[in-house]
Amino acid sequence: VHAGTTMEPDVNRVLSEEVFPGVPLVGMYGTSTTGISYQKKLEVEDDYRVVYVPSSPMIVLDPVDDAGRPVAYGEEGRVATYRLTEDSLIPGFWERDRARRVRPYGAWAELYPWDWIGDPYSPEFTVEGKVEGVY
Repeated sequence: VHAGTTMEPDVNRVLSEEVFPGVPLVGMYGTSTTGISYQKKLEVEDDYRVVYVPSSPMIVLDPVDDAGRPVAYGEEGRVATYRLTEDSLIPGFWERDRARRVRPYGAWAELYPWDWIGDPYSPEFTVEGKVEGVY
């Protein structure tokens, strides 16, 4: 299980093939606002990129541009969170994280047909050099 930090494709490959061969790696992405989104099972077409499936329909993670419009599939944007649960209503809270919008594909697409996110990261940590960790 990995969480709390960015997982680069090259690190994912090394962990999957060399360190833990044959052992599925499971990533968890989320906060108390976003809830937990689990990493989809790695498939060949992932090219070791990390893709998460949000807990829709109660929680939607929507990569948006600077004007708040959804970005195109494959494009990166800031993660806006929409949450409609028994205890919470959050209509488009902008997280600090950025991620790609991913159109569902592969074996999981039929089970989870809503938009996914890929390669999330926090610019403050990965670009500006602040320390991040697994917590």
